[in-house]
Amino acid sequence: MWAVGLIEAMLLKPYAYPAFICLLLFSQAWSQPAPTAAVYYGPAVCHGCPQSLAKVIKQAGYDVRKIYAGGITAEALKGVALFAIPGGDDVDELMSALMPGGAGVIKRFIYEGGSYLGVCLGAYVAWESGLGLFSGSINAHAKKIDAKMEKITWQGQARWVYFQDGPEFELSKNSKADIWAKYKTGELAALQYRYGQGYVGLVGPHLEADRS
Repeated sequence: MWAVGLIEAMLLKPYAYPAFICLLLFSQAWSQPAPTAAVYYGPAVCHGCPQSLAKVIKQAGYDVRKIYAGGITAEALKGVALFAIPGGDDVDELMSALMPGGAGVIKRFIYEGGSYLGVCLGAYVAWESGLGLFSGSINAHAKKIDAKMEKITWQGQARWVYFQDGPEFELSKNSKADIWAKYKTGELAALQYRYGQGYVGLVGPHLEADRS
């Protein structure tokens, strides 16, 4: 039985600007072998995004496997602890790739005890019109899609993170979530909540981005 909860693993990097890599993942009470994470590499994700996310997930102690849209089946997710979708460009393109069967497989995987991590595009697609994992509102945080460094508050500490057209979150009435980060304007930037027997973590900015 996995003991699941959301943790952070932060690595400060000696860059010219105050950037950092911050990883939102689900802690697992495991011995050997290490838990397995499946990172989505299919249509709609941005160049280099799955590789960056896979790298930090691997650093957190997971065995990481690639998974493509046509390969998302219940059989393929047997033994997987974490399913992650990185950043990208188009929610509609992503949902088209995941339909007809992949979206339902992901929802069942989480509901039955798996963990989901959505970064930027992976967070947008969690909304009701996508995977249906989030009943509140998910909207673009910035009017422009230009890449920039964005200031957030992470667990009470100010940090600068890489941001490009990421979402902000608004909880629905009476819903509960652990809030991990807020934008400087006060909107939610990262959160975690239960979904059935599993957990969902949604992150607006690219906390996994490295200097490149």
